[in-house]
Amino acid sequence: MRVALISPCLHGPMRGNIVTVSRIARFLGQAGVATVTLAVDNCSVNGMKQQLAEFKPDLIHGFHAHYCGITTRRLAKQMQIPYAMTMTGSDLSDPLLRSHPEP
Repeated sequence: MRVALISPCLHGPMRGNIVTVSRIARFLGQAGVATVTLAVDNCSVNGMKQQLAEFKPDLIHGFHAHYCGITTRRLAKQMQIPYAMTMTGSDLSDPLLRSHPEP
């Protein structure tokens, strides 16, 4: 199985979404699942689409519904790949991410 993880950010303080996505990627890898992590603060939607086309995931899993939800859903729909969305604590409690404009 191949899973693409879409995160709001890839770099920054090791807390919240960065830690969660890193842990999930690590444990999926230990279970034999290939993963790629794409961050909306580090890659354009077109860049993500290109990487997804090359990686060919079976599932796209987005984190932070407010910040990554629309991007995750659009990519999944355009590429006809199932997706899952995880609403994170930052959706509710991080004012910087909660009020960030859509990419």
